[in-house]
This record gives sequence, C-alpha cells and structure tokens, in this order.
Amino acid sequence: MENDNKFIIYLETKIQELFDKKLSEIKEFIMKSKDEEKYLTVNEVVEKYHISKTTLWRMAKGNYIIPLKMGSRNLYCETELKKIISNR
Repeated sequence: MENDNKFIIYLETKIQELFDKKLSEIKEFIMKSKDEEKYLTVNEVVEKYHISKTTLWRMAKGNYIIPLKMGSRNLYCETELKKIISNR
C-alpha cells in the first residue's frame, strides 16, 4: 500500500513537470510569434474584416485558416487572414 502511494506521488510529480515544461514551451512560442506575427481574437477578426463569426468558423472548418488554440480561445494569424480575404 505504501509503495502504491509513493508511485502515485511520483506519477503526479512527473505529470506536473511535463505540464509545466509544455506550458513554458507554449508561452515561449507565443511570445516569439507575437514579435513576428499578430494574432487576433474572433471578435477582433469580425470587427476588423467585417465578416461574421459563422464565416470565420467556416473558414477554419474548411482548413482555409488554422486557428491557434489557447485554452478555449481561438486566435487567428492576421497575415493569413489578409491573404485569404484578399483572394475572396
């Protein structure tokens, strides 16, 4: 029983370490991306490009643009949006 508890604690520690490492990598990627690219939220895209949320959703569903997922939020690369919208 004691070995089981130690193993569970070990697993929890390893999972937390992996989670922290991946979270750090994601944050680093976003910070680098922010320097190079600007990412917009759904509402920002709708307001700036005068398209509906449904249109944006269809563009993502059709793989015309791939959103960067941040938790439950989708962020869209402005450069990619400009390319797609200029080709419409």
